[in-house]
Amino acid sequence: FRVYGRAGAPCVAPGCGGAVERTVQSARSSFWCPVCQK
Repeated sequence: FRVYGRAGAPCVAPGCGGAVERTVQSARSSFWCPVCQK
């Protein structure tokens, strides 16, 4: 929930440095950090 709606913003995990991405599938959005969530 901490990254919802923050596409393009820096990741909130300490020391990560990645950018939050948004993926849309079946008209539903998912927000995630590609650095933290491999």
